Amino acid sequence: FRVPFSYIGLPLVPLVTATDIPLQRRPPPMAQLQPLATITNTVERSLGHAPAKLGSPLRTPSNPSSPGYKVPNRKTSESRPPTPHSRSGNLSSRSGKSIRVFLRVRPPTEAEDDDALLINSGTEVMIKGKRLEGEAEPVDPDSGTGRSFGFEHVFGPESRQEDVYEKVAKETVQDVFDGYHGLIFVYGQTGTGKTYTLCHHEPGQEGLLVRAVREVFQRVQKEPQQFECTMQMVQLYQESFHDLLVPDTPQVHLHNDPELDGGVELVGALCQPVRTAQDCLVLYKEGDQRRVIGSTLMNDKSSRSHTLFMLNVVHKNAGGDNCELKGRLILVDLAGCERVRKAGTSGQRLNEARHINTSLLVLGRVVNGLTDPAAPHVPFRDSRLTRFLQYALSGNGKTSIVVTVSPAMNNTEETCSAIQFGQRAMQLKQDAKVHRRIDYRALAESLQARLDEGGLSAESRDKYQAELAALQAKVVDLEGEVSGLRRCERGLRDQIAATWAEHEAMVAETEVLGLEAEKRDREMDDMATENGRLSQMLGEAMGFCAQICDQFNPQTIATLQQQLGNLQKQLQDCVQQLAEKDAQTSKYVASARTMSEQLQKVHKRCALAEIQSRDLKRQLAEREGAAGPETIARLEQALAEQTERVQALQAAEAQRELELNGLRQTLVERTAAWERALQTVKVADEERGALQHTIAQQER
Repeated sequence: FRVPFSYIGLPLVPLVTATDIPLQRRPPPMAQLQPLATITNTVERSLGHAPAKLGSPLRTPSNPSSPGYKVPNRKTSESRPPTPHSRSGNLSSRSGKSIRVFLRVRPPTEAEDDDALLINSGTEVMIKGKRLEGEAEPVDPDSGTGRSFGFEHVFGPESRQEDVYEKVAKETVQDVFDGYHGLIFVYGQTGTGKTYTLCHHEPGQEGLLVRAVREVFQRVQKEPQQFECTMQMVQLYQESFHDLLVPDTPQVHLHNDPELDGGVELVGALCQPVRTAQDCLVLYKEGDQRRVIGSTLMNDKSSRSHTLFMLNVVHKNAGGDNCELKGRLILVDLAGCERVRKAGTSGQRLNEARHINTSLLVLGRVVNGLTDPAAPHVPFRDSRLTRFLQYALSGNGKTSIVVTVSPAMNNTEETCSAIQFGQRAMQLKQDAKVHRRIDYRALAESLQARLDEGGLSAESRDKYQAELAALQAKVVDLEGEVSGLRRCERGLRDQIAATWAEHEAMVAETEVLGLEAEKRDREMDDMATENGRLSQMLGEAMGFCAQICDQFNPQTIATLQQQLGNLQKQLQDCVQQLAEKDAQTSKYVASARTMSEQLQKVHKRCALAEIQSRDLKRQLAEREGAAGPETIARLEQALAEQTERVQALQAAEAQRELELNGLRQTLVERTAAWERALQTVKVADEERGALQHTIAQQER
């Protein structure tokens, strides 16, 4: 058999093409099937929400073992309100209380003024110096006159955290214990105190979350055995849910919650049991450290994601009627809308701002759609934020909104936008549902225990026995229905497994096709680039050919031939001059070699003369005492003559050294001239070759 996917809460996977790569794999559908207890709860809800009182008449169900027995029709056994996607479900036409909307004005900073707002009373505020949408005349900023806006309560800059909690969240906590879903979220421009109002946890300045958690567990501790509490904490970062309680976990997905009409559940997020406020707040602070926070020009610690905190409170045997009340406290710290020009964001921060502003824009469109009877559609599914808030915004829970604004005049435009959002949200009506589950088996056992106690009159005993039989029949009815649902569940599991395997194969094939398509696209891009390059080269070549054809006519060729002849003559002259200079250089080299040899001989003669002079001086010193004056005079004369010869040799040596240096300088100059001549010959030869090649091409 085939069952539509919408019956089991499995979202359809759209057909993808190669251009949709990369694909995001969904978790296996087997994880999406609800446990049998959830299916049983659904069956029990289909048979009525109100607990049966002792002594009240009960409908005797049909026997599931009898022929022709059918599972009761859900549509007839439980009346459901119209969905908000249709105009019949528009919340502006619902009866009930309006959503509570509060306004909080943060204190001005040292660099700001506080002239944008005027708080008239505890429930009204006036915007100064700004023409509002729909106003015929602008307001007068000097007199402070303008349009006033009413709220549930207006908290001024001097308001305290405990005052905000008493008026905003205390009633919501009581709603949670009564079995309702209580939603509180903060909305406003970045840097206006949303996180401070909701999530601040410094001692003495705790926000709504910390105070609400403490009050919840103060009540739970009075009867701890009667309550079960669990918590979840996720962040929506760039349209993807991530679990803040467990680091490095896979992405969290939204799926339809079978227990909530139009509600969703977070598949993949840890649902952590908690017993005390301390346990809960420790987990919250750990998750708070994992939030994505960045710095902008408007806020040093700007939240770059929406933070969602949920505390589930189950009250067992509430009122002694064998039923459970399932309340849920939902606190949402929305990231602030911001203007790129003011915030100065770029790169990754700019990408984050786009996702934040888009989700908040969709939230505004959803509120407009819910309050406008002419709107054909409410775009809950355009953002995962509004899809998560759909159940509460549709009026099924009790919702409170805190709009935070800045008192500065330069933020008046953003303040007007936030206030107008709050005014539209106040038009939403809510018809909250109590989430109750009846334990029929426990109810039957309680009634049987009363019968066993005795002491009842015959009439009362017959009455209780009839009620007990009806309850037992209901239990048998439910057990039979559960058994049928078990069989249906097994069939669905088999079908889903087969469908998922087929889907996985299709996804794998699509990925392969996508990779091949990307490869072909890249090849086509490369071919197109190469084709463009070749086309450009062809155009340049054709232009060059046309230019050559225009330039090289017969007269030009004759001129080039004449230039070639002149270059050849210059080349011959250069070669002849080079040969002459080469011969001269050879002569200079030979002369330099001869002079070097002579200089070496002179060096030797000078050395010999010096040795002889030293010997004569030594002999003179030895004989000076023994020799007579004539001998001394003769030796001195010989020494003087020898000294004159040494000096003459030294002068000749210096002259030869000067001549040798002159020859070396001449040799260097001749060598440089020779190299220049070689370069000239090389250039002339290249020009001659180019001209010959050009003439040959022209002749062809």
